[in-house]
Amino acid sequence: MKWQGLRDALLDARCQGAGAIQIIGSEPFYEEDSLPFRFEGGGVVAHVIPDRGFRKEALAGSPDERLLIVDCPDDEGWLCPDDIVAEWMARNISVPALDDLLLSHPLYEYLTKPDEDGNSRGGARGELIQWAPGMATIASLSAPEFLPNDEEAPAINRDRTRYATAVLDLVERLENSFNLLEVEVGLRFGDQPLPDDDE
Repeated sequence: MKWQGLRDALLDARCQGAGAIQIIGSEPFYEEDSLPFRFEGGGVVAHVIPDRGFRKEALAGSPDERLLIVDCPDDEGWLCPDDIVAEWMARNISVPALDDLLLSHPLYEYLTKPDEDGNSRGGARGELIQWAPGMATIASLSAPEFLPNDEEAPAINRDRTRYATAVLDLVERLENSFNLLEVEVGLRFGDQPLPDDDE
């Protein structure tokens, strides 16, 4: 099995579940020309050159964030922390095929299913996928949670064997749906086995 090593690691009693899943495509996931700004350079501070009519208020998510977006002193556009740009991209970039794959996968049901008040646990589309500013071939997918002691979680998130099988299914669906160059699955380990595995 191609992903046998990953499956074995997920089945280890000390494994606390998968972390974020990084995917790198051979082609961009979205058209950079469709964004209302372009990037110059890179790093923790992005040089953003907005299209005509795109304002700082549209990029920032709060008044505090607006204070961090400053006019570039020696060129057109703004200087802005890249995490503010990444948050805007997460809220506004839609890749329907990737959105549909994640929103329909049972591992993310616990995040996306509305509660009695109509609120999700934090799994709106924008929170499932994070983008790297200026790198349209890279996406970071929210960690599928392993919740063995949460009685409200779906069985697939609580049972280690089912969880491991589902993570492999998710990775294989990603590979089969997109022309990927690389998939990286983060793993979290503790010093001791989780209580349910130690009994």
